[in-house]
Amino acid sequence: DPGSSLKANGLEIVVVATGERYGMGLRIEKATVDLGVGTSINVSNGYGIYAISTGSTIVANGLTVSATKGYGLNIQSGASVNVGTGSIITSSGELQDAVWVVETGAKFEAQGVTLSATGVNARGIATENGGSAKMGAGSHISSAKGGGLIASSNSSINYIGGTTAATRNTITAGGSYGASAQQINTTVNLKNTDVFVNSAGARAYGLWAVSSGVINAENVTVHAVDGVYGIRSNAGGKTNLSGNIVIDASASG
Repeated sequence: DPGSSLKANGLEIVVVATGERYGMGLRIEKATVDLGVGTSINVSNGYGIYAISTGSTIVANGLTVSATKGYGLNIQSGASVNVGTGSIITSSGELQDAVWVVETGAKFEAQGVTLSATGVNARGIATENGGSAKMGAGSHISSAKGGGLIASSNSSINYIGGTTAATRNTITAGGSYGASAQQINTTVNLKNTDVFVNSAGARAYGLWAVSSGVINAENVTVHAVDGVYGIRSNAGGKTNLSGNIVIDASASG
């Protein structure tokens, strides 16, 4: 309820929804939630966490969220979720992103986070329509059958890895792109990041800026396999490169 609060530590939430029912591990609207350290949320057939509206905030450290046939985190319309350090967010199911951040003011923040999506056309993280995300050193994003990281429609993503091999960020994608910025007023900032794309022979891009979207890449390595292009900018999209940029297309056709 609006104005409510919850504080916990090491909480375990398990939701099993059957038939046509749709489950949620945690839903908040205009409330404050502190999940402490080591909380786990496991949902079968539904969202792990659904946060909506300005005034909704969630903080945690070492959070584990697993969602089957649903988004891991669904953050909308001014809600803010900060999962601290060492959290793991996974999703399965077609079109079900590990993290989805949508509408003005929606915000996701993390350090050393692992995001994994295994469903068809499911993304590791997506921001849209004014949403934003910031992820720091030691973070890893993977999408088995979709794009890894995408910002679109007046949104932004900052994905900033560390300066050592152990703290560089990674993006691993089996879909049409590793990282993409799409549409006007949209920016993806990548730094100290390794991008791996293998689309099983289908056309794909390591970095893809399109329709006036902007990618700023610094100290980024792109590994392109089997028909994958390292970088593509089209329809007014821009990719700005700085620092040490490596495009490894040695295994690409």
